[in-house]
Amino acid sequence: MTPAIFIAVCYFSSAFAVALIACLWGSPKKIAGGFLLLTSVAASNLILAFNYNNFLSERMLLIIYALIDLGLALVFIEIYRTHSKLLSHKWAAFLAFVQVAMAGVNLAGFIWPAFAMGLRHVTMLNILMIIAFFTCITGFTPKNRREAIDILKAKFAYIRNDFLSRTIQRGLKTMTTGRSRSNSLDAHVGKKIRELRITAGLNQSEVAELLGISQSQVNRFETGKGRVSAAYLHALSIYYSVEMSYFFEGAEIGQVGHSPAAPKSG
Repeated sequence: MTPAIFIAVCYFSSAFAVALIACLWGSPKKIAGGFLLLTSVAASNLILAFNYNNFLSERMLLIIYALIDLGLALVFIEIYRTHSKLLSHKWAAFLAFVQVAMAGVNLAGFIWPAFAMGLRHVTMLNILMIIAFFTCITGFTPKNRREAIDILKAKFAYIRNDFLSRTIQRGLKTMTTGRSRSNSLDAHVGKKIRELRITAGLNQSEVAELLGISQSQVNRFETGKGRVSAAYLHALSIYYSVEMSYFFEGAEIGQVGHSPAAPKSG
């Protein structure tokens, strides 16, 4: 195995690990960030691998890499821009900075070919990639044991419920065409969220601000038409000072029912 292939395998494996960590413990935005990083690493190496006949010059490759880095930076800036009181997404701001720095290194290599051919260019890119991976790992992993266990339990409850729901639907040959239906677990969790919101004297807009999402999304959560991510549930459990298990208490796992009427957002 050549050094270049070894480095590519290491990067791809690291990016895959980051994406897996995001899936296990991250919010939807963290999952998106993890897979963006994985996709960028895969795309960069595929471009290099398919350039076996050198139809793209070294300088053209540097421009392509710089554009990829700048595109990722813009996406991470947008993720950070939608930060909220409960979910700050500081990791996204730092990743945006790292991607801009990588774009700068590649553009410097485009302007000064001697720099691109030297050891400093490769070393700087490698250091920045390692920083990016470290930023994701520290930003995506749970801050404590309780958070790690609670989020995994919530995701397991969702997976178990989905499996049982599909099994029940197949067994009863349930037809849902033309009828608005929702998973009873999602509706149950949404009802719990609504009860906590009303008890705290908040409206849907205020909850949306806490989570960094739209009011319509909060309404979808409360009516069971949209699934609340485990990371959002954890953030709400901290804010309302309740256990994560509160959202699942009394839920009928595996049952599928009609969507409840949408409550007012007051």
